[in-house]
Amino acid sequence: MKEFVGTARNLYIAQREDETPSVRAEFVVVTSEPTWILGIDGLIRERATESFRFTLNRGGVKLLMKSLADIDRDLEDMEKRFPFEPQQTLKEGK
Repeated sequence: MKEFVGTARNLYIAQREDETPSVRAEFVVVTSEPTWILGIDGLIRERATESFRFTLNRGGVKLLMKSLADIDRDLEDMEKRFPFEPQQTLKEGK
């Protein structure tokens, strides 16, 4: 599964179809994923990096922020319901 690495953004003014200006944001999500290749010395672990780019207006930014806030709230609820000690594995779970 891909792991989150970071983000980047670029703000710009775009022209709509009716030729009126629109403020937009290009948002880039960078991910990384372990991969394995067969080398001379056997299997070698590497990391493949990938980026996903999309554009948003202010309404899109607000929807994205709401989705991320919902995920954050759900994760916080799970952490409260399933507390783990540092370095504890799932096999050792309570």
